Amino acid sequence: ALTSLAERAGRVLSVVSQHRYDRVVTAVRDWIGAGLLGSLVSGVVSLQCGRDDAYYAGSDWRGTYAGEGGSALVNQGYHALDVTRWLTGGLAVVGAAAGHTAPRGGMETEDTLAALLRGPQGALVTYQVTVASSITWRTRVEIIGTGGSVLFDLDHPGTLHMAEGNEELRAAAAELASAEVEQAPPGIGYYGICHRRQIADFAAAVRDGHKMIADDRAGLDTLILLQDIYRVARHEVAAPALSALGS
Repeated sequence: ALTSLAERAGRVLSVVSQHRYDRVVTAVRDWIGAGLLGSLVSGVVSLQCGRDDAYYAGSDWRGTYAGEGGSALVNQGYHALDVTRWLTGGLAVVGAAAGHTAPRGGMETEDTLAALLRGPQGALVTYQVTVASSITWRTRVEIIGTGGSVLFDLDHPGTLHMAEGNEELRAAAAELASAEVEQAPPGIGYYGICHRRQIADFAAAVRDGHKMIADDRAGLDTLILLQDIYRVARHEVAAPALSALGS
């Protein structure tokens, strides 16, 4: 509804998706577009984080279907999913499963979720997120192509952990590594350093009407993918129960 309203009114609408502006993420997207990774064949994406009982018990919306509609995926796992969908050019759900294995603070939604996703050219991506880890926060995104592979995270936007496969890719990675890393502004405690880049992109879109990297349609498409994952995961959970009932 918001996307339709913005289009009818001729207004700029965006969602917070600051990691699309991370220097490593934008570089990897450029490398994929230039063919430095060849054809994409596989991806491995993970987020493990720890959220305690108080995080859920102290809120009337976290960890509830009515308040969040889910939990680990929609709250903590959104950004890694959005970045991966952007890099691969789109993702469809092949399979998914949700876990309620170590719930915190009476949460009724999933604390762990895993999905198998397929890109438009056939690349298979495994995606998993959990809030039941002893580690506060750790992401990993690995993109594998026929010509090269890259590994990075969303915790350190200036760090590329690996880029291998051909000389052109290694040279591009070396150039990226030698560039000065933007520092977080003093006094700001929020997660990530690229919100300012997204805000600048938003302001420029208002001024000149160009299409944002993280526009409303991008947010809507990721939301649709997220809902598809939940739909498949919840069907997978329900199916054994129905089978047991029938037996």
